[in-house]
Amino acid sequence: MNSTMDFSVNTDFSALGFRALPDNSRGIISVSGKNGTWVVYDHNNKKEVTIQDFQGNPLRCITCRLEFISYYVGFYNNKPVLKLRIAIKGEEAKGFYYIQTAFSTVWMRGALLAIESLGQNIKEPLIIGARLVEKEDGSVGNALCAMFDINEVPILPNWDPGRDIFELANTVNQLLTGESMAPPNPEKITAAELSSIQISQRQSEHKAKQDYLERQARKQQYGGAPRHSNGGAITVSPKKGDWILEHPMREVLIEMNNLLHRLGWTAQRCREETAKRFDGITSRQNLSDDQIMEMYEWLSTLSPVEIEEGVF
Repeated sequence: MNSTMDFSVNTDFSALGFRALPDNSRGIISVSGKNGTWVVYDHNNKKEVTIQDFQGNPLRCITCRLEFISYYVGFYNNKPVLKLRIAIKGEEAKGFYYIQTAFSTVWMRGALLAIESLGQNIKEPLIIGARLVEKEDGSVGNALCAMFDINEVPILPNWDPGRDIFELANTVNQLLTGESMAPPNPEKITAAELSSIQISQRQSEHKAKQDYLERQARKQQYGGAPRHSNGGAITVSPKKGDWILEHPMREVLIEMNNLLHRLGWTAQRCREETAKRFDGITSRQNLSDDQIMEMYEWLSTLSPVEIEEGVF
C-alpha cells in the first residue's frame, strides 16, 4: 500500500474529479479512509463509488478553488450527526461540489489548518488529496489531508490537535467569504444536541492536545523526533518500536524513520527494500550495526521524487 498519493506524472490535474460523478451523487465527495481515493455515495444503490479520472483510474486528487465552509446535519440511528463541508469549484464543474466528512476527522482538521495557512493565496487553485498512514502491522491508520498549491508545492501547516474545530472552521470561512459560518440547521439539530456535541468534542481535543505534548516531550528526551509532513510528530509504537529506543544505533534508526517518512515509504515498502539489499532480511531489527549504517547512508542519497513515483 502506498502511503502517498499515487498520481501519474502525466496526469492532467486541471479538471480531474468533475466529470465522472454519478447523477445521484448530489455533488458530495469524500476521501476513502481505506485507500485514499475520492469517492461518492450512490444514494440509489446505497453504496460508495470510487470516482475515476479520465484514464479510468481511481481518482486520488482534485484541482479546485475553495468557496466556503458549511455545516451539514445527517442522521444515524435517528440521532443527528454533525458534518463539515468544504464547498469547492473546478473549471469543469457546473455549480459547487462539496467535500464532506465528519467534523472531527483528522483529514478535515488537516485540511482546515492547511487552508488557514494560505493567507492571501486562499482563493488560488489547489490540488487536494489524501495520504494514508500505515500502522506497524500493515493496516491503515488515518487518512491525512495532502494539499498542494497549483505549482505542486506541498502546503504543510503546523499540526494542532487541540485547536477548537468549530472556531477553526469559522475562521477559515471568514477568510474565504468575509463572513461567519451559518449555524447548523435548527430544524435538524436542537441547541441542546449541538451543545452536547461541542462539549464532547472540546474534551476530546483537550485530551488529544495533552497526548500530543507528552509524545513531543518523550521524543525530545530521545534526541529529537521525526516529523510527519503535516507537522505532527511521528510516534514510535510502544510494542514494536521499543527496540529502536533501546538499540545502540538508536539515533541513526530514529533519523532513518525520518528519512523513510519523507520518502513516502510504507512499512511494507521498507520490508521489501530491506529484503532486497540484505539477503531476505525483512526487519531492520535483525540487521547488524554495519548494515543499519549502510541502509541509512543509502536512504540519505535518495530524493522523495525518486521514491514517490508519480507524486509530482
